[in-house]
Order: sequence, then C-alpha cells, then structure tokens
Amino acid sequence: MRTLAEIFAPGSPTLPEGLRTLDVSPERELEPGMTVRAAFTFTNHGGAPATGVRVRLNRPEGLVYLVGSGMLDGVPLDDEQGNTPLLAPAGAAIGDVAPGQRRRIELCYSVAGAIENGSTVEIQAAVASFELEPVGSNVVRLIARSKPNLRNSGSGAIVESRGEAVPGGEALVTVRVHNAGESSAHDVVVLAPIPEKTQYVPGSVRINGRELEGELGIAFDRLYAPVVARTLGSGATATLQYRVRIDAPLPDATTILLQTRIASQESLAFDLPESSLTVTAAPEFSGERNALRVEPSTGELLPGQRLRVSISLQNDGNARAERVDVTMTVDPGLAFVRASAHLDGAPLRERKRENLRFEIGALDAGESAELSVEFVLSSPQPASKELFVGARVSWEPSTALGERYFERRLTVVSRPHFVPRRNRLVRIGAGLVRPGESVEGEISITNTGSAAAHDAALLFAYDPSFERLEVFENDTPRALADRRLEIGTLEPFNARTLRLRAHLQSPLRDRAEASLRVALASQESEERSLGELRWTVDSHPLFSPERSRLERNESEALRPNRVTDVALHLENVGSDTAKNVNVRLFLAPEARIESVEGATRANSALLVGEIAAGASVEVRVGIRLLRSLAREYPLTLDAVVTADAMVPVQLERLIIATIAQPDFAAGTLRSEPNESIGAGESIDWTLRLRNSGDGTARRVEIAIEQPQILLYVPNSTTVNGVPVRDIGALPPFAAGRGIVFTAVEPGVEAVIRWRDVAHNQLQLGERIVRKARVSYDGERSEEITSDEVQVRAAPLLAGSIAGLPFGLDGIVGSALGGQRAVEEAPQVEAPQVEALAVPELALPELNGSTVTRSLIGTLVVLSPERLAQIERQLGEIRPGRVVGHLFALRALLPDAIGSAQIPSLDLLREGLRESLDRLFIKLRIPHYAMVERELETPALRATIENALADAALARGEPAPPSGKVASLTGHFDGEEVRALLERLPEAPLAGALPWFALAHFLPDERGAVARYRSALCAALGSLLACGPSEFLDRLTRTTDEGLDAALAGVRDSLASLQAR
Repeated sequence: MRTLAEIFAPGSPTLPEGLRTLDVSPERELEPGMTVRAAFTFTNHGGAPATGVRVRLNRPEGLVYLVGSGMLDGVPLDDEQGNTPLLAPAGAAIGDVAPGQRRRIELCYSVAGAIENGSTVEIQAAVASFELEPVGSNVVRLIARSKPNLRNSGSGAIVESRGEAVPGGEALVTVRVHNAGESSAHDVVVLAPIPEKTQYVPGSVRINGRELEGELGIAFDRLYAPVVARTLGSGATATLQYRVRIDAPLPDATTILLQTRIASQESLAFDLPESSLTVTAAPEFSGERNALRVEPSTGELLPGQRLRVSISLQNDGNARAERVDVTMTVDPGLAFVRASAHLDGAPLRERKRENLRFEIGALDAGESAELSVEFVLSSPQPASKELFVGARVSWEPSTALGERYFERRLTVVSRPHFVPRRNRLVRIGAGLVRPGESVEGEISITNTGSAAAHDAALLFAYDPSFERLEVFENDTPRALADRRLEIGTLEPFNARTLRLRAHLQSPLRDRAEASLRVALASQESEERSLGELRWTVDSHPLFSPERSRLERNESEALRPNRVTDVALHLENVGSDTAKNVNVRLFLAPEARIESVEGATRANSALLVGEIAAGASVEVRVGIRLLRSLAREYPLTLDAVVTADAMVPVQLERLIIATIAQPDFAAGTLRSEPNESIGAGESIDWTLRLRNSGDGTARRVEIAIEQPQILLYVPNSTTVNGVPVRDIGALPPFAAGRGIVFTAVEPGVEAVIRWRDVAHNQLQLGERIVRKARVSYDGERSEEITSDEVQVRAAPLLAGSIAGLPFGLDGIVGSALGGQRAVEEAPQVEAPQVEALAVPELALPELNGSTVTRSLIGTLVVLSPERLAQIERQLGEIRPGRVVGHLFALRALLPDAIGSAQIPSLDLLREGLRESLDRLFIKLRIPHYAMVERELETPALRATIENALADAALARGEPAPPSGKVASLTGHFDGEEVRALLERLPEAPLAGALPWFALAHFLPDERGAVARYRSALCAALGSLLACGPSEFLDRLTRTTDEGLDAALAGVRDSLASLQAR
C-alpha cells in the first residue's frame, strides 16, 4: 500500500487521477513572479466516516510556496515558522471526514524569478485515510514563459595594458557576457574584431580560462562571430579574453578603440560600451647604434690626410622624431671638404652659412640615417697634437633630453707612407713558363709619407721551384743575405726601381704554381707586402728521336728462325714525369716478338709505366725471323712512343738486314746397282736434293747430261713419285735447261728417279760416273757426282743364238722385261719449319718441247651458294677504278681445269682471298695509296706459279656437275699460258703479267661473260709494259667505262640464273 510520502517522491510514477476537483489559476501559462492559486475539494461519498484523513499537494520545480496561503476550509494551516503541512511528505492531517462531508484545501505558489522558457510545471493533490489508499486529483500542467537578458550592467568589454601602453607592447582584451534574465541564453556569440592598430597574438584566446581555438577549429582572428557559450544560464557570466600586440611605430597619444557586439538566439545583437587605450610614444637616440665614427679608425691622422667623420643615427624610441639636426664642431686644424657631406650615401646641398649644420629631417621609430662629412688635416701640424671632432644631435618633440653630444679625439702623426699604387711588384713577361727558363719582375718603391723610412729592407719569399734569385738596381747587381736586401733610407717622394730575375729549376710537374712574394720593412712601418707574382709551369714529358732509339748490337744479317736482341732506349728529355708510357711496335709479318725484358708486353705494345724527367729506361726485345724475305725488303721495326700529356713520337726506323740462302750442296746421286753392272743390264739412278739452307730457292734448274754409254729408258723419270714426261727422245733432265723447280722452301726434299741401260759394247772395266748440276737463284750452282760403277763384260759370238729359231746378226741386249721394274718413288714429306707453311713442290717446267696447240677446258659450278657468293663479291666492287676488277677476277676463277683434279686451284683461291681481302679493307681508307708489297709476297707468287704450271699441263675437259646445277665453261690455250709462265719469274706481282695470265681462266660460255673476259684481257694486256708503280697508279686512279659496263652485264646474266 502506497503512502503519501511515496507518491510524489522523485522518480515515482504519477498517481492516477481519481478526483477531478483540483482547480488552478492561471490555467495555461505562467511567468516569473506570478502567483499560482490551487484549490482542491473532496467529499466522502461513502456511508462510513473516513478516519485519519491526510491531504498533500506536490511542490513543482520553479514554484515557491507563498507563506500563509495554505488553508483548510478557510482556516490557515501554516505553523509558526510559516511552513504548511500541505506540502510536507506526510501531508496535512485533517482528521475524520464523515459521510457526505465536503472539505476544501487552498494553497498559493509564487513563480521563481529564473525559470527556463517553455518548461512545464505539473500540480497534483492527493488524499488518503486509514481505510483508503491515496487518491490523486487531476494533473494541472502549466507552461512557463521567460527570456534571458544580456543587455545589462554585467556585460561589457575592456582593453587594457598591464604596464604603459607603448608601440610594440601587448594589450589584453576582456569581454564579459552576463545573463540577467529569467532563462538561459543559447548560442551566445561575440562580435569582437581585432582593434585597429593591433595584431592578434596567435593562440591567446581563452573563454572562462580554457583554450578556445581548439574548439573553434580555426584561428580566432579569422572567425567573424565565434560562439563563446552554447548555453548561458540565468545569472551566469561568460568571460572572453585574448591578447593583441600594438603596432609599431605609432604617434604619441594614439587611441586604440575596442568596439564589441554580443547576441544570442533569444537576443538581437547590440553594442557594448566602447573601450579605449591610449598609447604613449616618444623618439629617442640613446642606443648603441647612435655613434660617431672616424676614418682612419686608428685615431691617428697624417698631415694632408683626409678624415671621414660618420654619424649614425637611429630612432630607438617608439615615436616619430621631427626636425632632427646635426651640428658639428671640429678642431681649427681640420678644414671642411666642400661637397663632401652625404646623407645616406646621397650628397647634401652645400650651405654658405653654417656649413657644419645639417638637417636630417624626420625619422620614424626604428628608422636610421647616416651622415658622413670629410675634413682634411692642414699642414703643417706638430706631431702628437690632439684633435677633437664633435657632433650635437637635436630633435623634436623632446622630453627631458632633446639632444645628444658625440665626440672623438685624434692624434696627429708624421711618418713614412707607402701607397700600394706606387709600391708594388709587377711581372714582366707571360705567366706561362717552362722549366729551366728565367722569369723577371720589377719592384717600384716610393715613400709618399711626410718622413723618411730608415733601415728599409726588401724581404723575398719564393717557392723551392726557383733555383736562384738575382736583383739589379740601375743594372748593378745587389747582394741578398738570407733572402733579404738592405736598401737603406727611403726619403719622402723619392722613387726607386729594382729589377729581379729568378731561374726556374727543371724538372717540374705540369701545371705547378711557382710564386714569388716581396715585402717592404722599415723602422717606422710594419712589414708591407708589395705583391705576389705567380707563374704557371708548362711542363710536359718529351721523347726525342735523337735520344730515344731502337738499337741492335749485332752487325750480321738476321737469318730465318733466329732470334736477335733489339734494345729500346727511352729517355725522358722533358721536364715532367711521363706516365703510362706505351711503346707500340710495328713489325713485319715475317717476324714476331719472342721475348721482352724491362716492360710488360700487351700484344704488339710494350707497357713501360712511368719514367721520371731526365731518367731513361732500356727495354730488350727479342725478335725472331719466321721466314725469309726478298732481298729488297729487309726486316723493319718501327716504334711509336705515347704517354699522358704528350703527343706521340715516332722513333727512327730500325732496319735489320736479313739473309736467307738456299743450299743444295748436300744432295746425293746414287745408283742401283752401286758397284758394277753388266753390259746390257739396267741401272736405276736416284738423285736426292734437299734445300738445307734457310732461304727459299725461287728457281732451281737440275741438268744431268746423258752419256752415250747409257741408254735412257723412256718415260722412266719421276719426281717424288710423280711421272714426268720425256721431251722428245731425251729425258727431261737432259733437254734444254733440265728440270726446273720453283719456290723450293727450306727443308723441302725432291727425289728424282730414272732408269738407264748399259750399252752392250761397253768394255770390261769401263767406269760409269753421272754428274748432276743444280743451279738456283741464277747465281749459285752445285755439282753432285755419283760413285763409280764398273762394267762387267764377256765375249759374245754372233750367229746362232739360243732361243731364236734363226740367226741374228747383231748384238743382243738384256731383256728389259727381266730387269727390275722402276721402284715406285716413296713420298717425301717436307719438314715443318716453325710458323711457316711449306708450299707444295711445283711440277717441273718442260722446256724445249714441241707440243701440239690444244685448248684446255675450265668449269665454274654455279651452285646456289656459289651464285650468292659471286653476287656478293661482285656487289662489293665500286665502279670507277680498274683495281676493282682484280676482285671480279678472283670471284670468277674456275673450280676445275682439264680432266684431272688440280689441287693448286684451291690454294690459288685461298691465297688470292687472303691478299685481296686485306687490300679491300685498306682501299676504303681515304687517300690510301697502294704499295708494291701489298701484292708481292713469296707465298702468293708460289701459289700463282704452281696454278699456272698445273694448268699448262692439264688436258681435256672437266666433267660436268651432276644434278640440275648450273655451270659456266671456258677454254684457254695451254701453249699461251706456258709462254706466260716462262716470263713470270722475272715479272713482279704488282704488274699486269700474272693477272693477265689468270684472266685466261675465266669462262666464255655465255655472251656477257665472254665479253667481260675479252675486255679484261684487253685491259690488262695494254698494261703489260708498265712498271709496278705505273701499274698500281693505273689500277687506283684510272677508270674504264667499257670494262665496268661488261662487268654489269655479267651481274645481270648471273642474276637471271639465280632467279631460275
């Protein structure tokens, strides 16, 4: 059961409305200070009395009980203290209520002075008895009507300074907003812009002591109307404070005015009373920057010397200074220099009167000015006289001190003086000097002071780069003592000139700096520098062909496969260290570098390293001659010396004479049998020849006379197993010049075998001796003699001869068929010579034979690969010069000649490829001139001679290629080629003859190819009479349009074959 104390407790549920007898006036709205009257009536409608009845009314928030207003049936219920039991928790005890009895309760409230606008006030009464639970009345709800009041004496704004308000100082702005109304003010904003002539101090704003900018999210001075309080309750105050910095400068008595407005949701914006702050400012010139300076700053002044007086002024105050003046007072010995007054670097107008009074004008606070005036000390003046210079500064407005006085004191001195313009060291000549040369300079000395300089001396300081120093005065040498030259007394305005000469040592590093300094000293003056001269050393290493050379101590000629020592002497005759010295050697291909001592070898270059200036290095190079050279071409060695910071130097060529001689003296001629032979028997001869020398025999002729006592067996001659045909009825070695070999390399061995038959009529005991004469290189010959073979003989009677059915009148010889067959000559393998390929021995040239004129066939197999190769080689030829047709000749050489295989053709193509490819590359060099040695090599000569010899001996036609392969055929006259071959040993390869002979091998099957062959033969035939130099000049400088057109026809013809 609920009691009256519980029903109106905070948080308890509202009591149900059981009685609707509660009347409240006013009925709807209430305002602060208004009286609210409540009357509650209830009646016992039951049949029994209600005992212990109690009545209670609630006390709503915002309402205050009006003392003395509580009544029961018109009788007051308040106690002595003025409290009414109707509002007590237990209510007012009104006793018993009889059945049908009616009771009336009355009470008055007063509305509080501060109540939130729109708040709801609920009033309810309740009655209870011992028998009945509390019964509630109807709930009367009233709405409060109130408003805030910000426009009151508690709201205001003030700007103030903690100390004296001066420009640059800080001021505090305080804005107070007080709510004197009955309800809260919402979203209170302050329109307080930063006062003019001030700047907001960042981060200084506070609201009731806490930081505000963090809540605003933006700088305070950038926000127009910041909200300082979301809710300002009735009677509450919000205080906004921030600091401002007063602008500087400002005039004195400047007023800073603060104008502020406030507003809220409930109140329109209104202005707060203005607040002002008066700034105090005054000019001042008491700081350290206000000073008087003189130049020279030493305080010593020479007669005739100018004195520059500078006055620096700065307004250290905080207000503008007006009418600033400077009045100078100086010693009578100082004469004012007219038009020398300058204010801030600008000249001032000259005044006729009061020329030492200068108007500066106005200076704002912090502004500065500088006044400079020049004076000249008159002469004469006593030494050590004291001079004074003063300046009085005045300004307006002035307070206690409106002026300031400055003063400096000077002392007159009289001493010697040396101005740099007339006392200096000057270089004579250029600034770039070589080591070992001399440099010169001139010293000028003039005492421009007012006193003599005593015990004057010149002090010299120079780098160790100088070996010695000489000084002359009027062409007279002056002696130096410990780099010091005493020159005595220097009278005023007496000029003296000295000349110095310094010798630079050698060697020196390139770009080194050589300097020489001279100073002047005397009793009266300190050491004074007259200047410094600098020279840049131009130093380089140098290797001259006269001092650096290639030497060979041995005087004898160098033979093949022998090593000779060559001394490379390098001497740096320059003046700087040679770094990265590199010597490149150019050696003929017939020799090679065998060893190097004293340097590092890198292919054909020698890395020597560094060679100091004046030093020398010797490098020993071992050179091996690989194969022999022609007499007219000695072994040459060229050397080019390179190093850093040096142009290459080519040393004098070293020519090493070479000698290589063939030697066939060790040949043997033997017979089988070797002691005796019977008449009519056969005898086999073997001639062994070996080039045991170290040179190539270009032409070897073997001639052996055929004696009458021996009968030669026809076609029995072989050379190294290769049969050699007889020449008519004579053996090949007995006809004409005999058997001829060409290009017989050292170590090559030739074995000639043949068979003879002893004559039947030889006498018993007759001796048979054969002699072979070997002639080579046209000037040497050897005679090889066989051992003696004795003849055995027996009597023979003619007539009846066994084995014949008839008689024979004659001499019966031995049956050749019963004799030994000619042994097959063993293959003699030529020994290998180091680094040289020994060419095959050429077949013998048959001289004096009568051969029937016949044509020999040639064949060029045009496989797809060969066609492409020919097309590429012909395409690389540049038309316009005859030399290009040598490459065309190589491209169209045949693959086969005659019916037999000729290996020398492959060697010919390979030799031409090596020589002409090298020539092809060199011809691309601009302005390249061909020389004879480009074509004249022993290997190429032997290859061409072998090929022509084999072609001259060929017979028949080559077999056509198998399959569907295109080909080109041709023919040449073997006798014509043989005739050209006989002329070839005396003809140079740098002439037209060898190439004219090779042109006969070109095919003539197709019309275009035949025309080109004819044109090429005609062109080369016209050059047969030319010497090597003229032939090479014709090749490289002349053109043949007809020959070029014929070659173009060959390309077109071959292109049609390739298209098929």
